[in-house]
Amino acid sequence: QLLYASSQFNNASVSIILDGCAYAQAYDMAVRVYDMLNEAGYPLNVKNWNTYVECLCRLGRLDEAMKVVCLEMPRGRDGVEPDKESVRILMKFAAKMNQAAEVRNRIKRFLPTLYASVPDIMNGSS
Repeated sequence: QLLYASSQFNNASVSIILDGCAYAQAYDMAVRVYDMLNEAGYPLNVKNWNTYVECLCRLGRLDEAMKVVCLEMPRGRDGVEPDKESVRILMKFAAKMNQAAEVRNRIKRFLPTLYASVPDIMNGSS
């Protein structure tokens, strides 16, 4: 919050903070950071988005992470699209939670072009 208040943050510090939230099991703080950045109109880069997705996954919020990748990123004002890393993160955690088929189906439904471009990840060989 101090970084935010002083406007002394950048894409690297945003990713570090979100990563720290994941490892500290601080879901409420991660969402608060995301919301504050969103309200301020701060443009997240693809690394920030993927760090937030991984944070949600580490916190057991796979459904929220899928929503971010399938709905928020593609429709966001930042002009950032989900990428291969976004899918890899989701599939890695989905496999641990026995939800790979569900994640695969949602990506195929909402991001068909990305789905088609990452057959190695979709088939679990990456």
